[in-house]
Amino acid sequence: MSDDKQKQYKTEWSFSFDKLNEQIGDFVKSIGVPDEEVVKHETLSALIDGATSARVQLDLSVGETTVGTLADPTTLITADVTYVGDIKFTVTGDQDKYVHLGQDNTASSWFRNALGFIGSSRKLKWDVALSPSVPTVLDINGGVGKMTFNLTDLNVTSLSIRGGTGEIDATLPAKTERYTADVNAGVGETSVKILPNTSVDLNLRTGTGEINVNVGEGAFGTLKINVGIGGCNLRLPAGAAIRLEAKTGIGDVSIHGHHLQQVRGGEEFISKQGVWETPNYATADKQIAIKFEGGIGGLDIR
Repeated sequence: MSDDKQKQYKTEWSFSFDKLNEQIGDFVKSIGVPDEEVVKHETLSALIDGATSARVQLDLSVGETTVGTLADPTTLITADVTYVGDIKFTVTGDQDKYVHLGQDNTASSWFRNALGFIGSSRKLKWDVALSPSVPTVLDINGGVGKMTFNLTDLNVTSLSIRGGTGEIDATLPAKTERYTADVNAGVGETSVKILPNTSVDLNLRTGTGEINVNVGEGAFGTLKINVGIGGCNLRLPAGAAIRLEAKTGIGDVSIHGHHLQQVRGGEEFISKQGVWETPNYATADKQIAIKFEGGIGGLDIR
């Protein structure tokens, strides 16, 4: 796909919070709902208190969200939240703790949060930080808005991110011990960064929006990428041992560098599919195995 077509494609399918904001505002005014909600602020926290493992579930709402790492060695989670409506925060268990932070998912609650987001000039925000020392299963259910997840230093044993509507920018945990990360995005641009020497099996699925995946030097594992509507840009380290199995509906597979050689498949009408490998793949200790399935949009590898 040419650069001009890629730019045009990205513009047509890019997510616009400004446009959504206007549409929500026009809709609620048309049905006679007042456009003001009381904006609240609260800081929530829970101590480690002897926990040796944890499961943390975040059910996000409307607004901006960040998830990062705690500096306090005694605390399991802190959440600084600016919101409307009601927050649910529960902590149960002793050695194995379960933490849930969220809001109601009913239609009325969603509109209250949307109205609060508009009325507060986009001040609704969740800043969440987690302990890096406790092995954690992390489940994040996205809402509407920009989501930034810097999980670099967290001891995550399993990761699940389900996006809603908005931009996702996720830096995965930097672990040499292999783990699984599932990212199921909705509508909006999705960026995933795999840091150097990380061992991860990444399952990435999207509905509509561009995907950017950056893999650091020495990282290895599997990448399974399934795209509905949107292009995928995959950046891989030079000299990596790579096997690529790709199939697109409407869009090209473009490979720049990496000495990938096609070993199976060929080009068909309005689609391209095949298997490519680097000469060092079969004998390498650290391998990157990629399986890509695309609907509308191409795959660009550099």
